[in-house]
Order: sequence, then C-alpha cells, then structure tokens
Amino acid sequence: MDDPHYYTISIHLEKMRRAGIPIDQAAADSATKLTHWEAERREQAQREREQVPIVAQANWRTPKPHVGLAVGIVYYVLRQGHIKIGTTVKPLQRFADLMPDAVLAAEPGGEQLERQRHREFKEYRSPTARGEYFQPRPALIKHIRTLRDTLGVPTYPFRSMLSAEESAALVSDLLDPPDF
Repeated sequence: MDDPHYYTISIHLEKMRRAGIPIDQAAADSATKLTHWEAERREQAQREREQVPIVAQANWRTPKPHVGLAVGIVYYVLRQGHIKIGTTVKPLQRFADLMPDAVLAAEPGGEQLERQRHREFKEYRSPTARGEYFQPRPALIKHIRTLRDTLGVPTYPFRSMLSAEESAALVSDLLDPPDF
C-alpha cells in the first residue's frame, strides 16, 4: 500500500481477474511492473513535451470566427487506429482530456459542421468504437489531407502515451501510405 500507484495496480489486477487470470504473486508482480512502466512512459513523454517548443500554438489556440460559422473547431484526431471527429471551443483542454495518438486536422466550425461530417462519413463509422469514431478510409483520409493542405497542419500540444516520433510515424503511415 506504500506504492503511489497502488490504485492503478489494483485496477490492473481486477482486469486480470475478470479475464480469468489467477491472481497470485506473479500476477501482482506483473501488474506492478506494467503500472510502473506506464507511469514512466507518461513521465518521459511529459519531460519531452516540456523540452519541445510549441510552434504556431497561437494560431490555433483561439480559432477565428469565419463568416456563417460558430467560433470553434471540428477536429480530426487519431486514437487507437480510429479517427475521431469532434468539436470544441477549447482545443487545448479537449486534447489534454482525449490524449489522442495524433491531431490530424482541424477546421473552423461547431456542432452543425460536426454533424455534417458525421453524416458525410457515416459509412466509415467504426463498428467497435463509439459514434464519433471512424475507420480511416480513402475519402476521409483525402478530406483530412485537403484540410491540412488548405488550413495547415495543426500544432496543438497534446498528451499521448506515444512519443512524438511514434505519433509522427503514425500520421505519415496514415496520410502517405504507398498504396493510396
């Protein structure tokens, strides 16, 4: 109980129990090791983020209203192989909460544009994830590329379990695959 990660270790153990894994000393050691490894990765990522300057953050922190659109953005983030299409007026806070693998694109707009994008890409909705998650299919990838070409690559800072290099590699693999 002296471990500062006691609560997280107990969650891992409960998940293991529910999965049918016998809880013995080896399981407890594995849960402890996993929890400490996750904590170290989070701390390492935080240290790396603190050392990297945030480029062009001011351009994206306060989205400018565009004629006929509400203040805010519709964002496209990558999370565990799916693309989440959402909306926010506070992107820094939202991305801190989401912890995406990568921020792919953003466009000025609000809930109406978000609903429009959900309808536009409804056939790509992920069957295994909740309603705002979509499978990365050619039409959606093309839309994201177009946004990046016309509005620029978003540079919002965000927390992730991935390193900056891993995140960049995922974006490159997704947006520039050899077979697209």
